[in-house]
Amino acid sequence: MVPHKTIIAYYQGEINVQDLIEFKVLMSNDPDYDPAYNLILDFRKCRMNFGQEGVLEYIEFVKNNDKIRVARNTLFLTDRPNEVALTILFDFLKGQLPLKTAVFTTVEALLKWLFGSFENNTYVHNEINELTKVKQVD
Repeated sequence: MVPHKTIIAYYQGEINVQDLIEFKVLMSNDPDYDPAYNLILDFRKCRMNFGQEGVLEYIEFVKNNDKIRVARNTLFLTDRPNEVALTILFDFLKGQLPLKTAVFTTVEALLKWLFGSFENNTYVHNEINELTKVKQVD
């Protein structure tokens, strides 16, 4: 977790819906977890191995979990066509979930949307960059 009440989750490699659900459970059980924090999900270095059924499964999981189903910004950072399509599909299908979602292909655009300025949020930018330097675990 970083200042500005923001959680950054970085994904790499191949992921499936169960990976996303397991991370959400783990994250929501952290003693420092605050469900109202902004959430940045960086999918730029991963490949999502699911389609519409997986998106619907994840939405059902969120709907049925009070610790996760809260009003907050959930921002997707991705630059691959499949992942862009899936995150847009999530936004379209989420229905009455109280999440405000948006999809971005650059960190700069995401930070400008979230904080109104890129320049004043170099800490978040640096944290995202540090996460991308982590070696992939096999």
